[in-house]
Amino acid sequence: MTSSRYGRTQALRGASLELRAGEILAVTGASGSGKSTLLHCLAGIVRPDSGSVTYAGERLDRLPEKRLSELRRTEFGVVFQFGQLIPELTALDNVALPLMLAGTGRRAAQAAAGEWLERFGVRGQEQLRPGEMSGVMGAILAVGAGAVWLSGATARLTGRLLACRARSAAVLIAAGRLRDDPWAAARTHAAVLLVTVVGTGFVGLRQWMLEVLDSQRQLAEGRSFYTTGLDLTAAALVVALAITLSGLAVGTAESLATRRRGLAAQTAAGVPRSVLGRALLLETALPLAPALLLAGAGGAVIGFGYAVLAEGGGWSLPWVSLLVPFAVYATCLLAATTALPLLRRTVRPAELRYA
Repeated sequence: MTSSRYGRTQALRGASLELRAGEILAVTGASGSGKSTLLHCLAGIVRPDSGSVTYAGERLDRLPEKRLSELRRTEFGVVFQFGQLIPELTALDNVALPLMLAGTGRRAAQAAAGEWLERFGVRGQEQLRPGEMSGVMGAILAVGAGAVWLSGATARLTGRLLACRARSAAVLIAAGRLRDDPWAAARTHAAVLLVTVVGTGFVGLRQWMLEVLDSQRQLAEGRSFYTTGLDLTAAALVVALAITLSGLAVGTAESLATRRRGLAAQTAAGVPRSVLGRALLLETALPLAPALLLAGAGGAVIGFGYAVLAEGGGWSLPWVSLLVPFAVYATCLLAATTALPLLRRTVRPAELRYA
C-alpha cells in the first residue's frame, strides 16, 4: 500500500499494484487522480511517503539515486507527457545521449543520431535546441528516442529473463545474444522506429484532414486538389519504409557475417541450422515488438493531439493509424527472413579447419 502527498494534496492513498513480466497495463482516470504520481513512484522518480515499491527484488524507495538512475537507464524508462528533452542540448545531442550513457563513444553516437534524424525528416535541424523547434517536432523526437531506448532496454531484460527460463535451443541462443549485446537491436531498429512514429502520426492526420474535407459543403477546388499532397506524402513514407527495411535486411546479413565463425562452431557442435534461423528471427522479434508499440502509440497521440489543437476537437479517434505498427512489425520479420538463405549458404563447419 503506497501513499504520496504534495503539500496538502493527497495524490495517492493506499495504492496497491503488482505487475508480472510480460504484462501490459494501462492506468486511466480523471485529471488529478494520481496517475502521474503513481508512474513516478513506480519509476523511482518520486519516493512514496509511506509503503514500498519493489522491482526485481529491490526496494526502489530505499535505493540511492545513482542506482535508481542506472535502473531507469538500463531496465525501464518513462516517456514524459511533454518530452522532457534537455533544453541546453541540441536535437542531435538529445538523441545521441542514450547511446552515450550505454557506453557508445560520442562520435559514434552522434553519427548514429544524425542518421536517425535524417531518415526521420528533420535534416537541417540537428543543431537546434528543443525550444527552437516546434512542439510537434519535439514530441516526435522524444517518442522516437524513447522507442530506440526501449528497444535496447527490452533486449537486455528479455535476454536475462529468457536465459533462465528458455525451454528450447533457439530461445536460449537468442536470449544469450540479446543479453550480451542488447544495444545491437536498438542500433538496427532505430530507423524503423522513427519511420513508424512519423507514419502513424501521418495516418492520423490524413484521416483528420479527410474528415475536414468531407465536412465542407463547398470546396474552392476539386477534392483531388487537396488530397494530392497527402497521397505524395504517403508514397514518400512507403519509400522511406522500404529503404529502412532494406537497411534492416542488410544489418541482419552483416550480423551473420560478423558472427560467421561462431555460428559455424555452433553448427559443428550439433546445433541445426533451423534452430539458428529461429534464433536469428527471435533476436529481431523480441525487442522490436514493445518498441514498435510505443512508437505507434506515440505517433497516434501526436497526430490526434495535433488535430484536436488545430480544430478544437470534435474529430474521431484515428483507429486505422494503430494498425501501422503491426504492419511494420510484420514487414520487419519478413525482411529479417531474407537473411536465412545466407545463413544456410555461409555457415559451414568445415571452414573451422582454417583457424
